[in-house]
Amino acid sequence: MKTMTINDHPITYVESGDEKAPTLILLSGWAQDDRLFKTLAPELARDFHVYCPNYRGHDADQTLHGDFTSDDLVNDMAEFIDRLNPGTFHLVSTSHGCWVNIELCDRYKLDRTVVI
Repeated sequence: MKTMTINDHPITYVESGDEKAPTLILLSGWAQDDRLFKTLAPELARDFHVYCPNYRGHDADQTLHGDFTSDDLVNDMAEFIDRLNPGTFHLVSTSHGCWVNIELCDRYKLDRTVVI
């Protein structure tokens, strides 16, 4: 697992697939982590470059420096994306991850996806 420090929080993530393939960023729901995608990510990695980031406070040690809002999570994930600099990418989310997904789609002018 890799880690980036964003806004004084460790943001851990799993990366898989060919770096030259189209990029997918999988966003879990509230109080979930990358393990949600442990079966799906390897399947998607056959055709995509896949990132599964964990929100602040959702790393293995549950490192948290105070409370946070959905806006904090959006800003964290935007910084994560900016640092990755993936070029074209698509977001996939589940459950309450749609709040982050919708805001990021607006920020990056992406087509919104269906959230299931």
